[in-house]
Amino acid sequence: MSEGPSGGYLAAILVRAVLAHPESSENRALCALTANYLKSPRAGRLDIQVHVLRSGHRIVRSAITARQDGEIMLTATAALSATNLPETDEWRPVPPDAGEPPPARAREVSADRYRPSEGHWLLPSAELPPVIHRAKLAPRFGSGRFSGIGSPGGAAPATGGWIWLREPQRIDPAYVALCADLWWPASLEPLSKPTQAPTLELAIHFRARLPERGLPAAPVLGRFQASAAIGGLVDEDGALFLADGTLLAQSRQLSVLLPIE
Repeated sequence: MSEGPSGGYLAAILVRAVLAHPESSENRALCALTANYLKSPRAGRLDIQVHVLRSGHRIVRSAITARQDGEIMLTATAALSATNLPETDEWRPVPPDAGEPPPARAREVSADRYRPSEGHWLLPSAELPPVIHRAKLAPRFGSGRFSGIGSPGGAAPATGGWIWLREPQRIDPAYVALCADLWWPASLEPLSKPTQAPTLELAIHFRARLPERGLPAAPVLGRFQASAAIGGLVDEDGALFLADGTLLAQSRQLSVLLPIE
């Protein structure tokens, strides 16, 4: 995987900037963020500018630019919707069957000893990026990174499971954005050689109306699948759920598959 901050961590920073803008209010909810990753910033200050492109009765559209030492690192667009939009109908995906999340204080075990049915968290291996070491993961889908099984019959590789931060955070839009790109990419599951997948673009659709202060800390279930890897580029579709089945967000990202020499 790529070095530097994860796409989800950077998206969370952009979300906080958007929600701090005066156009954000209790009558408007963040419904979409699309971020373009131009260059990976180093640890340090990011200067973020939010510019409202159009402020309508139903939808507010904004452009976001993040700079470091004057150089553009990320650009993004965001949409906030009125909370009283009319509903002509409603439907939502069925959450995947993942069983119950492990207890917060459950033991962590290494990958070779991990069994989903035993209620443990996975102990992150040393080569995983720092953001994963700040979380507890309980895999429920997929075969593991670099399993070497290939993609049988054109099936989309999938990965994911329960996510819980070591320092529990309330579930707000920024936390949802972090979880949308915290897990390792599904595209790494069937491969046999170490590969990284830096993100070019990440789009997050926020589907739950969260309280202003967010929800109490709780495990979040994520499922991610990569339906096409063509010409060195791979896509990934994701969905995040609460344990009660509430759909928090849907995501889609485009990444570059780069072998690690």
